[in-house]
Amino acid sequence: MVQSELTRYKSVRAKTLDLLSGLSQEDLDRAPGPGRWSVGEIADHVLRVEDFYRREFSELIRKVDASGAARLQRGFADFDVRPRLFPRAFLPLIELPMGLANLATPPGVREFLMKRAILPADSPGSVRPRHGRPGGELHRDLEGSLERTLELFERHRHLDFRRLIHSHPLLGRNDAVGLLRLMVLHEERHQAQIAAAGG
Repeated sequence: MVQSELTRYKSVRAKTLDLLSGLSQEDLDRAPGPGRWSVGEIADHVLRVEDFYRREFSELIRKVDASGAARLQRGFADFDVRPRLFPRAFLPLIELPMGLANLATPPGVREFLMKRAILPADSPGSVRPRHGRPGGELHRDLEGSLERTLELFERHRHLDFRRLIHSHPLLGRNDAVGLLRLMVLHEERHQAQIAAAGG
């Protein structure tokens, strides 16, 4: 199961790299409108989100017990992605009810919502993009990041990734395979923005 997601991930990253190829630095740095990210910023955000997920995968792997299982409970204090409906001060108040609502939401519904950004959210500071990064550097970093993520899963291929459970009030409860799927869906969603802004 994890191998099919990793294959999909490689395909998605190849498309991202293809969308970026041939763009000038001016194309990469040009924002499509006020308050909107440029193509280069979107690419850097994709990188930073992948770094976040890879750290979460690594932490789950580190916590695997003798039975081969692991659990990681995260909150808004750990990863402060914020639904725009709520002011930041409300995050501690909505953490429990949102977590309970996510438990009752089928994974397919959560994935649909994420891919189409039906519940708009502000990105955490840790994954906000850096402006003006050179195109060649972005390309190399996207390739290198892909390799590091693939290597992490390959190094621990003996694990049953379905027994590694990650929970977050907004991302929901996911095993490591589901978490990988969310990362892929996130990148696919941003590919449409890259195509629109770079065209």
